[in-house]
Amino acid sequence: LVRGAGGDRVVAVHEAGSMAVTLVDRDARKLLYRVPDVSTLPWWERAAPLRPALFWALSEPGRHLVHAGVVGDAERGGVLLAGAGGSGKTTVALAALAAGMAYVGDDYVLMHTDAEPVAWNMFATAKLDQGHLARFPMLGAAVTGAADLAREEKAVLDVAWLKPESLVRSLPIKAVLVPRIRGGHARLHRASAAQALLALAPSTAFQMPFDDGQVFGSLAAVTRKVPAFALDVGDEPDELAQAVERVLDIVAGSGDESPASLVRGAAG
Repeated sequence: LVRGAGGDRVVAVHEAGSMAVTLVDRDARKLLYRVPDVSTLPWWERAAPLRPALFWALSEPGRHLVHAGVVGDAERGGVLLAGAGGSGKTTVALAALAAGMAYVGDDYVLMHTDAEPVAWNMFATAKLDQGHLARFPMLGAAVTGAADLAREEKAVLDVAWLKPESLVRSLPIKAVLVPRIRGGHARLHRASAAQALLALAPSTAFQMPFDDGQVFGSLAAVTRKVPAFALDVGDEPDELAQAVERVLDIVAGSGDESPASLVRGAAG
């Protein structure tokens, strides 16, 4: 991160992975994004482009680009999926999408964290590895690129093309859900605000280290406002979708929150 002679007015970011250079002048409301060769852009930049530029262009107190997913429905709101890469965010988001739920994102969303937290769609895509394609074979026709496990590459799903009715602009955040890959049956548990923040904030701050840690305060405020749950991600997509449904029922006041009801999200 390099700041110009004008202090924080002009920011330059050089990304080693894509060799892209981003310049943002917030006062002039201009940005420049330059890459050596567009044909060599890595898969992640094609799936979610311009992240540093969007972080700077859109961020302000109470508004941040966040590394998280969001699914839910218009009536009950959204569930924020929090965790580092590989924790199961995309798996849960795809299970919800396949079940017909509303989809805001699987990996990055724009969040308003003041008063009532709201997540906004940024990229109409999802990123699938070979395991996702095996678990959700119906999505294969809508992906571009190849999921190359050896090269740590993922295929990109065009959600807007596959399920335009499920892609929504925004959802109010009613709960934080922390997935963790476990196998077997899905199991849903209550989690603390501290656990939710630990899952949510570090990956955002690490990937977007441009605001001197201000995002931590905003995300801490979100985790204090809404309840948190942990989800052991099992092998059955239907159980994952039903676990999200159960969280939304609980926060809407229509779901049983006894210990027994939180175990085995699908079977209850």
